[in-house]
Amino acid sequence: MLSLQMKSGDYLTIGENIVVQVFKESGPQFRVSVKAPREVSIVRGKVLERKGEHQPNGLRSKGPKTSPSDKLRSARYLQKVSKRQETRKLEQALCLEAIKGLEQAIGQLKPSPERAGLEQLQTQMTHIVETWEKLNQGVFDAPAETASDGVGESA
Repeated sequence: MLSLQMKSGDYLTIGENIVVQVFKESGPQFRVSVKAPREVSIVRGKVLERKGEHQPNGLRSKGPKTSPSDKLRSARYLQKVSKRQETRKLEQALCLEAIKGLEQAIGQLKPSPERAGLEQLQTQMTHIVETWEKLNQGVFDAPAETASDGVGESA
């Protein structure tokens, strides 16, 4: 099997009648254009496999190796994501602490006819605390998620 590294716009010929050209798209995507006579069948591998065909022998099982600069970029991206997650956890903990403090302060106030809405406010604060805890269940003790494939977006 011949394996070539090509740049966007490069092409190769197969025999006299078939031309294959490669175009880089965004991220890991690329486009392949094939010019061939009508009598030559061109079918994507996924379509053949859906029909029950097996992959031809000799195909590479993996894509090209990741370059050191791609690995460094991915590591930096994962560090940024981890830092954002830690910051978010800290902010959530501070918000929850503030909400609980408000709930406690309201609970210590003595109800009186002048403060008719105090009970309703206390009920709402209790509801906010319960909802907040349900929404963030496990956030404060879960480890930061990491991408296992080493591929990240550029930030």
